[in-house]
Amino acid sequence: MRLIIVESPTKAVAISGYLKGFENGPYKVIASYGHVRALAKKSGSIDVEKDFKMKWEDVSTASEVIKKIVDEAKKSKEVILATDPDREGEAISWHIVQILRENKVDVKFSRMVFNSITPNEVKNALKNLRSINDELVSAYKARKALDYLVGFNLSPVLWKKLPCRSNQKVQSAGRVQSAALRIIVERENEIVNFESKPYWTISGDFVQETNSFEADLDYYNNEKIEKFSWTEDSVKAAKEVLEKEEYSVSKIDKTEQKRNPLAPFITSTMQQEAASRLDWKPYETMRVAQKLYEGVKVGSAVIGLITYMRTDSVKISDQGIKECRDFISDSFGNNYVSKSVNQYKSRAKNAQEAHEAIRPTKFDFTPEKVQDYLDEKSLKLYRLIWNRSVASQMSHALYDKMTINIESKSSAWKSTGSKLKFDGYQKVYGKEESEEQVIWNCKEGSVSCDEVNINQHETKPPNRFTETGIIKYLEEHGIGRPSTYANILSTLEYRGYVTKNRKTLIPSEIGWLVTGFLKNNFEKFIENDFTSDMEEKLDSIANGKQDLHELLETFWKDFEKYIEKTDDLDPKSVMLDISSTYTKFFFDQDEIPNCPKCSDGKQELKVGKGSAFLSCSNYPDCNWSKSASSKIDSDMILGDDPKTGLPIALKYGPYGYYLQIGQKSDTDFKRIALPKNMKDPGNMNLENALKIVNSDSVLGDDPETGLKINLKHGPYGYYIQIGEKSDEGFKRIPVPKIFRNPENITFEEAIKIRSLPLKMGEYNDHDVHVDIGRFGPHLLYNNVYISIKKRNPFEVTWDDCLEILESPESKKKIDQKSKEKPKKPRKSYKK
Repeated sequence: MRLIIVESPTKAVAISGYLKGFENGPYKVIASYGHVRALAKKSGSIDVEKDFKMKWEDVSTASEVIKKIVDEAKKSKEVILATDPDREGEAISWHIVQILRENKVDVKFSRMVFNSITPNEVKNALKNLRSINDELVSAYKARKALDYLVGFNLSPVLWKKLPCRSNQKVQSAGRVQSAALRIIVERENEIVNFESKPYWTISGDFVQETNSFEADLDYYNNEKIEKFSWTEDSVKAAKEVLEKEEYSVSKIDKTEQKRNPLAPFITSTMQQEAASRLDWKPYETMRVAQKLYEGVKVGSAVIGLITYMRTDSVKISDQGIKECRDFISDSFGNNYVSKSVNQYKSRAKNAQEAHEAIRPTKFDFTPEKVQDYLDEKSLKLYRLIWNRSVASQMSHALYDKMTINIESKSSAWKSTGSKLKFDGYQKVYGKEESEEQVIWNCKEGSVSCDEVNINQHETKPPNRFTETGIIKYLEEHGIGRPSTYANILSTLEYRGYVTKNRKTLIPSEIGWLVTGFLKNNFEKFIENDFTSDMEEKLDSIANGKQDLHELLETFWKDFEKYIEKTDDLDPKSVMLDISSTYTKFFFDQDEIPNCPKCSDGKQELKVGKGSAFLSCSNYPDCNWSKSASSKIDSDMILGDDPKTGLPIALKYGPYGYYLQIGQKSDTDFKRIALPKNMKDPGNMNLENALKIVNSDSVLGDDPETGLKINLKHGPYGYYIQIGEKSDEGFKRIPVPKIFRNPENITFEEAIKIRSLPLKMGEYNDHDVHVDIGRFGPHLLYNNVYISIKKRNPFEVTWDDCLEILESPESKKKIDQKSKEKPKKPRKSYKK
């Protein structure tokens, strides 16, 4: 037997099906369930004194998996490692080899690599086995070591010198995470310090026969109009002159404009497009893509529908391009196939082009053909990938573009328009908006100007980063790897360093504080160039051009000096430095102001439990203080409460997200914590906020006790409350997860929930109840919980209960429970 080891059970099922009866078999395919070993999460896991020796430990959930791998390997004549075709996959294979050697399993090892999970790819990979790539493993070790050396040495410095907490989580610093946070904070700092300037433009409303159109002033008195050409006085004077002049269409230019298709997806562009078109978070996109890659049951076979989804290559294999172009020709006609193969080049700095771009494994598997085999999310992402891949080899779209030039004695104007002539790739990937105007009916000759318009504008600050925007920025500057972006953003949000308002990322107070500290003391290590150069060095290790230990030694010698320099820092000087770095944000002024109460002292930035505040430098003689962000951020306001007229804002504090109605001085001021299990509170809108604000509603009277039954909302979600705390029979019952819209629960449904657990009858002298617990609906029988997840607990009949109890799985569970020894009561040490 030849043993094949992959990461996931889905992948194992697919490959097992492909290899039945294949040459040199039989084959057995088992899963490692991801990494089986990791760098130990404790101090001293890398010994810097002993050539950076690493201490690895088994993943906590992997003991049974490792035992199975060892047992199966002992019965095999060859172990083939078929983990993912990247550094992480190479590392999993390397760890498995180390474990088997430690267990003295004497067997041949081979490495098998494929870019997509299809019968042909897998069988071809089996014919082209290789050994484990030590350079890729070294690059993996280097990345792990660098991240560990930064995290385990820099985080304790933060705890000592910046003693605050974020959402009850201690601060942490990561090599790439801290660089990404700095980028978000620096963009916000640009916005805070931005000073708007006015500027003016002039447009005209022109008429020629029955055609009305608008044109923009391009030249005035033979001078090209620039953004800040006008002052308020000069623009008014120009308007007076222009209103008196005569105009004519002097020239009409007609050109043909090509719009080319975009490159097929890489990891980052797939995440960006899914965020833009589907409003998905990066980790959600990767989770769905993983399912499509590992395999979906199509008919009787399990087939991987897309190629490997962690890649920064925009290239498609020659065979893939041929299949794509043949499909376009057969489906849309030869005029939709690009005349020559469209070639693309990656925009990403430090791009590794080891794999193909993300594309369908079979182009004739159209979204319509596979829609019956996919869930809603999988189909949406597959359609996006399929459309982008097919479009990449289609002909360009053609637009007719017209420019009308209008002249007078002192001025020159332009009006442009375009209209679609041939859709090309847009037939598949969506048509762009047309700029068509009625200028197509214009001709050279006289034209009248009905009105000259002065348009005043204000310069705007740069936009905040969205998740899409920060991913694009990281990719273009070579910071991190596409496969790490989803995790970086999740970590920043989990740590409370950034919050999300609609789609924009906003650094929290703790995010500003951490970045300020790192910028003042470790700026070199969080700058773009340093982080990008380190990625290049990791690539050099993967290519065998640089030594792992040489890189780590050079980095550590430099980094250790910066760590040692922080020994003499005291928290007060740290806060003063941060105040000076981000004065405008914390004090709303360009300089640190005096205390408004005593006027002798200076305002000082300090930190409490998860938030910053300002106090007087003369404390305790002067006790003035205020929150560093006491105002409601106007960008966070969701709308007005129709009952009170007060603004409802989404805010973030030391205990997580909450809604704030009004301000403390308002009579109806209120704060309401959002549910801790809410998947993406940063996307809260006014409609959902009002449901939470108005969730305290009376549903009716309990027919048994006469107490009021209320639907309420708390930090852990919706619950039903019967009576008040002082009432006998008072009870609170969480609304079960099976109710997808708990805010719409009816009185009848509340009565059903209140009645749980429901006694259904007796079975072998024991009561049988239907109930709903934290893991969903179940039967409770003789202290045994039997899941009934696929059934509505309120519709379960006694016959259903008997069917479930008499199934082999239930009988086995009941039998195992009866054989368990009763637990001894816990000893009491009370006298």
